[in-house]
Amino acid sequence: MLRAREFHQIAGRAGRAGFDTVGHVVVQAPEHVVENARAVAKAGDDPRKRRKVVRRKPPDGTLSYTEATYERLVTGEPEPLTSKMRVDHAMLLNVLDQWEGQQAALFTLLLDNHEEETRREALVERAVQVLGSLLRARVVEPDDGSSLEDWLPDDQSDVVPASATVDPASMTADPGPADPGLADPHPADHGPDGLNPDDGMNGEDSDDLGPIGRLLAAAGHAAAIAPAPPLRLPGDGDTPRPAAETGSLTDDVGRARAVGRLEAFLRGDGRRYAEGPFQVALDLHDGFALNQPLSAFALATLEMLDPEAPGYALDVVSVIEATLDDPRPVLMAQRFEARGEAVGAMKADGLDYDDRMDALEDVTWPMPLAEELEAALRVYRQRHPWVDPRDLSPKSVVREMYERAMTFGEFVAHHKLARAEGVVLRYLTDAYRALRSTVPTSVRTEELDDIVEWLGELVRHTDSSLLDEWEALANPTDEPVTEVRAASEGRALSVNPRALGVMVRQSMFRRVELLSLGRYAALAALDGGLTEEQWQAAAAAYLAEYGTVGTGPDARGPAFFGMVQEADRWIVTQILDDPDGDRDWRITAELDVPATDEAGELVLVVTGLGPA
Repeated sequence: MLRAREFHQIAGRAGRAGFDTVGHVVVQAPEHVVENARAVAKAGDDPRKRRKVVRRKPPDGTLSYTEATYERLVTGEPEPLTSKMRVDHAMLLNVLDQWEGQQAALFTLLLDNHEEETRREALVERAVQVLGSLLRARVVEPDDGSSLEDWLPDDQSDVVPASATVDPASMTADPGPADPGLADPHPADHGPDGLNPDDGMNGEDSDDLGPIGRLLAAAGHAAAIAPAPPLRLPGDGDTPRPAAETGSLTDDVGRARAVGRLEAFLRGDGRRYAEGPFQVALDLHDGFALNQPLSAFALATLEMLDPEAPGYALDVVSVIEATLDDPRPVLMAQRFEARGEAVGAMKADGLDYDDRMDALEDVTWPMPLAEELEAALRVYRQRHPWVDPRDLSPKSVVREMYERAMTFGEFVAHHKLARAEGVVLRYLTDAYRALRSTVPTSVRTEELDDIVEWLGELVRHTDSSLLDEWEALANPTDEPVTEVRAASEGRALSVNPRALGVMVRQSMFRRVELLSLGRYAALAALDGGLTEEQWQAAAAAYLAEYGTVGTGPDARGPAFFGMVQEADRWIVTQILDDPDGDRDWRITAELDVPATDEAGELVLVVTGLGPA
């Protein structure tokens, strides 16, 4: 039901601005009220007929309204507006991205507004926290001759406990398939402030931080054990900050409290800056943004991953996915599938019904890196206690599509998400934007860039309007896109050879996975090449020689994949990872490029499986 303020806003648009002095608003009565009015009118003025009229009631479960409701909306006073302003990383980055007027713009946002005094103070406090985290993460750098230590509050010094140091080489970056029985990432036992009181790194769980958490602690993201030294101005030796740079304020009960340099800067106290004093780090790419509540945490975590480790690119995808909003229909479908597979396995193991039901409570959707990220977030919250741990939600949507070489249509059909296609597409678009804007150039690899290109082409080919809209917002000076392309019109897959190459490579590796599982009927159904019998016969010869087909990170790597691009066809080779290391067996295939462009999906035909 509309509120009075909303009704007045809508009704106030009646008429043409600048032409009409009066506008007319027509409000349609509910259907049952209209039917009752017609029945009464049909009865006429006869009192007996009027008494016999059976008046309909609103359908069950519907929110109805009456003429009295309409009168209340027309005559009621508009409800007061309640500000929902929040200070986040994206807001501060947008302000600091300009060199001139940073201090004035921040002062206007935080203090020269219509908020109540208590809200303005809360905004300033939050801005100090967020700007401090940006400085610590080196996303924002001082550019006025000062140093990082001059700006960070005393409780954010770089003192690191010696016990937190860990050798980065000891970290396992690829934990393997996610355990479907991992704990739910949204615990219910939160305190009154919405945070879990046990999420901090205390003495009990400091040994259970995981490899990422230990690296974060070693990098200074954990609370210091030793007292923080006073911050110094450059060239002043051990002289504390002067009062003009810090100062003090009086709280509600008349007590004086210290004001750090960051807060003094935001309040406009002390030194006034017409330009600077901050700049977004120069080594960050154009369009860098932190748009999710946990984007800063993701940025810190990405710096801890080992780019040389197997599975690094997919782990980066998992870190970014863990910070995105949940596509609930997709996760419910994945959980349903996981529970179905778990029931089949438990039946095969002979578990009775009650035990199966109890065990199913712990089965959920795939959550890669869940334990590692939850432990790392406990460390991160030591210096960023305002971060809500409930915003962390590990999941595997983009990762599943990539690992299983699925197109958009195949993913929707597999999980029976026909009624939630919009949710899937919007999530994939958000994931693409986050990978493009949040992952800095310093942690990108060629394989990660391939995944981003593949995902962008997947979304663009499904519905280009979403990416066109985002590109217009990200690059407002570019020529606007006036045409909205349909799913498979206006852009051939071969226009982006890099993304098409990723699709081909993933499709070929999907065949390797099916071959390792002995699913020959599924292999034959993928294309019109080898029949089921031919797959089975060739596989029997391979297994008689080697026994198993490798599907680990090395088998997925570029060393086992080859592709020769010709004008109208691509010759593709996928080498099998045998246990002896001979690497002589391979799957060969041909990609029909014109047919692929016409169909809007891969037209890839396997031509053989055998030794070179």
